[in-house]
Amino acid sequence: MTTTLTDENPTQTTGEEFDDLKSSIKGIGDKWQRWLRRSLGVRTYEDLAALTVDAIQAKIEAEGEQAVPEHVIEGWITQARELAEARSLERRAKEKFGTDGWDNLAVFLVKFQKREGESGEREVQTVVDLMDNGEDAVWHGASWPGIEAEKARQWMMDRLRARAPQVFEAAAQVAPPPAPPAFEVPPSVAEIAQVRIFQPPHAEVPLGVGLPDQPIPERVRSADALTLEVPFAFVRLDEIEIDIAQARYAVQFHAFNLTTGAVIHLGDTEPAPLVAGQATFAAALRSVNLPTGMYRLRVRVVLADAEAQFGGLASFVFEVV
Repeated sequence: MTTTLTDENPTQTTGEEFDDLKSSIKGIGDKWQRWLRRSLGVRTYEDLAALTVDAIQAKIEAEGEQAVPEHVIEGWITQARELAEARSLERRAKEKFGTDGWDNLAVFLVKFQKREGESGEREVQTVVDLMDNGEDAVWHGASWPGIEAEKARQWMMDRLRARAPQVFEAAAQVAPPPAPPAFEVPPSVAEIAQVRIFQPPHAEVPLGVGLPDQPIPERVRSADALTLEVPFAFVRLDEIEIDIAQARYAVQFHAFNLTTGAVIHLGDTEPAPLVAGQATFAAALRSVNLPTGMYRLRVRVVLADAEAQFGGLASFVFEVV
């Protein structure tokens, strides 16, 4: 949304257009919109996306303003980047096609649903409906038990291919995108019990707890940063050839977008030494931001010395809204 503002009254016009941050970005109200414009010259999503958390916090401190938590500012910048990228894509489309008018080839409604029975058991299902000409009338739908993003994607592609075969004929002439990187797992000596999601990052109680290969029912907010914590245990260390005194372990986090197929390397923990007599450990990756989507989180524990490498792998499914 674009509007015109003055520093004194955000509803008055000056003839200069800029983005209405308070309406588009969660956590920015009238006060911070005026402050960002006055103190940092932020008038557009692109202006805000180009800033860093440190630069904003330093300016707030220098001017004696009320402190804003780091994860809140990270949320501002992340949302600004997404909005700026969306606008950039729209502009490139206009330059390429000369119009921003799009015709729907098909409109699908995808739902990931859950319910609990009287005895407390929980069920999850994936539902896809094909809307008739983009209106409320539903054509044929399909459903599967569990989180089945790949089956839903294939079902939608089959229906789309039937409706618009010419699009697929043109697409066949384009080289396919490169396959996502493979996840090589060294010989397993680590067992990952669960993942805990904390939002905001420094919350004392986790927002959700997930078991390997099971969907996490709680939804993660895209506007806020989060912390991923993984408890794990090393097993069968006496059966492997590794110098325990020299070995270090680290945990690697990757998010696989089940809709787009994109793989995001969220980060790695710092290498840490084993502790004599200690079997269980926990590692945390802080200040993680993800755009909206359904994800499979892949967590890999790596234990290595100068000669050999071992580890363990687990995956978890969750949604960001």
